[in-house]
Amino acid sequence: METISIFHVNEDTVGQLLSTALAEQCNSAWGMSTFNGLPTAMLFRPNSEMEGSFHYMFFPSSAQQRFHYHPGSRYLVLLGDVDIHVHYSNVGKEECPYNDMNCIILPKHTLCVVRFKPYLWHRFETKDERGTGVMAFSFHGDDQLEDTENITDDLMEELTTFWEKE
Repeated sequence: METISIFHVNEDTVGQLLSTALAEQCNSAWGMSTFNGLPTAMLFRPNSEMEGSFHYMFFPSSAQQRFHYHPGSRYLVLLGDVDIHVHYSNVGKEECPYNDMNCIILPKHTLCVVRFKPYLWHRFETKDERGTGVMAFSFHGDDQLEDTENITDDLMEELTTFWEKE
């Protein structure tokens, strides 16, 4: 798991961006769906000419994902008015991710980037009820799919493995 804090963003600017993102996700043709119960949209789909996909996600304040992994790497850009906790574990695919859990806290009002390798157990969590949340944009590879023309809107979940014993 690699993270970089790029730069601080003014609190008012972050608030305006989050408000606009929430309004657009409710009123747009983005094809909103959910991933692990959280708002998401695949903005660019992979196809025969272009590999990978580009996604929008929103983590409301006090949100928590289950531990999961993907068969491809991920690159994320995040910005919010609450800290986001990135929990991850380097244990194997069949091992309990809680046995070797680490956490990186990405600070609020800071544009941050994250990247991680395929099959890395991870989950995102926000714990501050006083804020709005964190918006994220993620870049996905093709997750070893051969037939990219028939991908559904649930690309993020259909090839994801969740730890079932929370």
